Amino acid sequence: MNKNFTLEWKVSVNSMGFSYGGCRFIQFCNKFLIVVYADKHTNFLAIINIKTFELEKLAIKDYSSVNLNGNVLTVISKNDEHPNLTVEFHDEGYLIHKS
Repeated sequence: MNKNFTLEWKVSVNSMGFSYGGCRFIQFCNKFLIVVYADKHTNFLAIINIKTFELEKLAIKDYSSVNLNGNVLTVISKNDEHPNLTVEFHDEGYLIHKS
């Protein structure tokens, strides 16, 4: 990607025109931009391929923490100390594991 290239992505807003909770997590991993944000309904994990601009959104309700360790993203639920969602990132794509 050209380092002078700027991508603007506006997350969903509530009916009053304001973002409900904003961005809670943003990181790059391999060729993916990982964003966790909130709207008025729930929290979302968005995975954006920065080469193709493909977007995948997953609803993640009641999470307490998000951690990126190497190429593994872990989402931990408020009600559990164990991950309820992990995403393994690779050069060619990613694998989502739900428990």
